[in-house]
Order: sequence, then structure tokens, then C-alpha cells
Amino acid sequence: MKKRNSSIELLKIIAIILIIIQHSCPVYGNVSGGGYINIKYATTNIQQLIISILSCLGEIGNIIFIMCSSWFLLEKNKINRKKLIQIILNSLIISILYLVILSLFGFHFNKVLIIKQFLPITMKNNWFIGCYLLFYMLTPYLNIIIKNIDKKNLQNINIVLFILYSGFYFVLGNNAYYFNELIGFIYIYLIVAYVKMYMLDFQKNISLNKKLLIFSLIGFIGSMLLTNYIGLSIPLLSSKLMHWNKLTNPFYLLFSISLLNIFKNRNFYNKTINYISSLSLIIYLIHENILFRDYIRPIFYNSVFKYQKYILWIFIEIILLILYSLILSIIYNKTVQKFLNYIIEKKLKFE
Repeated sequence: MKKRNSSIELLKIIAIILIIIQHSCPVYGNVSGGGYINIKYATTNIQQLIISILSCLGEIGNIIFIMCSSWFLLEKNKINRKKLIQIILNSLIISILYLVILSLFGFHFNKVLIIKQFLPITMKNNWFIGCYLLFYMLTPYLNIIIKNIDKKNLQNINIVLFILYSGFYFVLGNNAYYFNELIGFIYIYLIVAYVKMYMLDFQKNISLNKKLLIFSLIGFIGSMLLTNYIGLSIPLLSSKLMHWNKLTNPFYLLFSISLLNIFKNRNFYNKTINYISSLSLIIYLIHENILFRDYIRPIFYNSVFKYQKYILWIFIEIILLILYSLILSIIYNKTVQKFLNYIIEKKLKFE
């Protein structure tokens, strides 16, 4: 069995950390509470501006994660049914566990929220999971298309998608040209396909990729600072600070593909890194469960923000959330998921 390149698996772990950084920002729970900061508005407060920039890292993490997954999925001719069932069951079980445990601790939830916990994918409790499942199921068919068109046609498809979604939609927003996250994932997949199949020199040019990485990082932060400056000057645009925080942001895409190229050029294998990477979606489900997100995480900021030093508390929250989700993911993997795997393989006959 071919071992996965641990450098790409390490990049997936970095992607999850970026997502956790976004989810550690105080933008959940009661908007009128002391632990909530509205990151959409231009501000003269440096801490608030930094929080807005940190909140963009999750979207970059999403792109990096999809690019890393795409790199491997481009080599697959069919979906892994066991993996599909695992994701669905893990999502359901973790949702129910949170509902039961928090109810035992005295939390009360309305009927709608209870129903949502039993239908986490259908009710979009975690948009990424449902979107990833649909994307994953489509990849074998996308591969058929990719393998049966030539370089020029794949290039043209990417150019059209770039114009529509990294151009018009990126600037106009409001789901222009019927954009949704699934279209975004497919768009990213086709970019990775073109780079992997036809841009071999670009992949290997570490110097160029480092320069593009720095350029895209400056573009990302620069666009945020410029938007903030304009928002302070023009009241009509004061609430547009997060306008560029999209899956199709060209700076995000360039940053992510450059980082992927840099990492994949170092080929090594590390069992621990690959194991932690395999827990990525479990880590996501545990730290971003809707009940934990809206009821538990805001308690921390409601308690500590009275001491100011917001950035310090956010980084403490990031560390706590990483440790919490990683430890619980390992425990879940060694217990509940181990039992699930037995049921899926032995009883349901999925391999």
C-alpha cells in the first residue's frame, strides 16, 4: 500500500489549525454579550482589526484542506464508501453526544435545535461537512471529465471559472453567478488538477512559489488594511471589511497553491503526522459543533474580555481549542470510531 506524503498531511494539519484560529475569534453567541466583537466594520482599534484578519484564516484553511485532499483524490477512480459512511455517522453521533452531555449539565434547547442535532448534515449544522460529502462523491466523475479533455480545454474551463468567481463574484458578492461553496470546491479541484497535470516546472520551482506566497500574503493583508481605511472614510462602505473573505479570493488561492507546492516538494513519511491528519474531520466536528460553538465557547470570552487584552485571550483560546479537539478526537477515534469501523466493515460489509 502506497504511503501518503506526510508533507501534504502536515499541510492539512496546518489548514485545520487555521480553521480553529478563525473559530476561536469572538464572533459567536449573543451579539449583545460582552464576548462578541463585530468584525465586519472598519475600525481604528488595532486589536479589532487584527481579529478581523485572523477571522479570514479559516477560509484560507478551507482552501488549503480542499487542495490537499484534491491532490490525492485526483488519483482515485471511485469513492471510498466506508469513508462516506464514517463521515455521516461521526457527524450524527458527535451531535447527539453534545446534545446529551450538555443537557445533563443543565443546558436547555428548543425543539428546533434538538431536531437539528439529529439531522446535522441535512440542517447544515456544519456547512463544510455536508459540502465536503457532496464534493467527495462528485470527484470520480470530475476525474472522468479531467482525463477526457485536453490541456487547452481544462485551461479554458479554469479561465472561465476564474473570471466568474475570482472576478465578478469576488467583487460583487451576493452569490453572483449562482455561486455556492460546492461550486467553490469544484473550482479549487480543477485548479489543482491543472497544476498537478500540466504545471510540473511551476510545482518544482520553490523560489517562484515562495515569491508568490509572499506576494499573495501582502495582497491579502493589504486589501484588508485598504478596505478598513476606505471604510473609515466612506460610511457607506464601513461594513465591508469582510467583503473579500471568500473561497474564490485570488490571493487566498495563490497563497494556498504556492504553499502546497512548497510542502509537497519535501517528500517524507511520519506516522504521527498522518494519524493526526486522518483525524481532521473529527477535530472539525468536535470543536465546531453548533451547541459547543454557540453555548460553550462564548462563555470563555464573556468571562475574560472584561480584562481587555483581547488578542492575548484569543491566542489562549486557540491553544485550548486545539488541545481540546485533538485530545477528544483521539479518544473518540480509539473508542467510538473503532466500534463504528467494526460495524461498517463486519456487519454492513463496507470496505
